[in-house]
Amino acid sequence: MALNIGSRFLYVQIGGGTAVASFRVEHDGSLTLIDTDEGLPFGAQGIAAK
Repeated sequence: MALNIGSRFLYVQIGGGTAVASFRVEHDGSLTLIDTDEGLPFGAQGIAAK
């Protein structure tokens, strides 16, 4: 998992590392799913946010 600098968005590597789910962090700390992007190469490891 990785939070961006402002901590408004959370990115989570899922699907055995082949996809990333993006969430918006709401004011109360709850998460709202924005999108899921697939297609990372099998074996991709780690995630970073800026």
